[in-house]
Amino acid sequence: IVRVLLGLCFVVVMLIGNNLFAEEVEKAKEGDIKLKIGIAQIAGDDEKSSFQEGIATFLKTKTSKNGELNHIGFVGLKTTLSGATHKEQEDAALKLAQKENVPVLIWGEIKDNEFYPSITSNFPSLSKVAQPADFLGQLPKTATLPVVSVKDPLLLIGFIHALNSVEAGNFADAARRFDALISEPSKPQGRGDLYLYAAYMNYEVYRVTGDKMSLKKSVDLFSEALAGYREKKDWAMYANIQNNIGVGSKELAALGVESEMNLRH
Repeated sequence: IVRVLLGLCFVVVMLIGNNLFAEEVEKAKEGDIKLKIGIAQIAGDDEKSSFQEGIATFLKTKTSKNGELNHIGFVGLKTTLSGATHKEQEDAALKLAQKENVPVLIWGEIKDNEFYPSITSNFPSLSKVAQPADFLGQLPKTATLPVVSVKDPLLLIGFIHALNSVEAGNFADAARRFDALISEPSKPQGRGDLYLYAAYMNYEVYRVTGDKMSLKKSVDLFSEALAGYREKKDWAMYANIQNNIGVGSKELAALGVESEMNLRH
């Protein structure tokens, strides 16, 4: 009898979880939430898309307890991104986000109980981030993030919170949150994009406030981002970042910050 009861309890819990996920999808479709985040089917997930559903429940639980994030809903999409290369998958992710009308799309792959996440953002505000005339390149719409445990992908919450600050136009808060993500211990894979996002946000803080230390931090973060793009062999972005380091260093020298050293860049 005890085994039967335990079995029934397990079934009830699973049904409740599935119903909550289904309700969240319906709420998103009905427009009851202000920000809809899509989750594509994850490569390496099982036939029931257990991880996709699990991560949606995890993210909803965490954001619902945060007053700044409880306006966000998560939608499981029945689409696996195609593409032979990561760049092709990034292009497919952007098209899917536009098709499903989700400004943010989470996707990636599971390997050996680890999640290799990417987040594609189609926020209009990203295109408004500081872009001085001498800067080359733009902030990428897809960020490849460090590997996280499938059981506790907490880093995703931090990145979503930072993106939410960007969309709200609060670049100082976004810079602080990206800086905090960088300080978290993680595997080196995927840190290049984190450094790049943080670099742009800190430059935006400098542009608005004139704070020299934010400019210096931006230059330092651009320098840290280089390793990630060298690892990905993205030489176009690597060259752009090198240029931006030079631009930022020239500005620092003009402001009297370590002038001799910065003029060498």
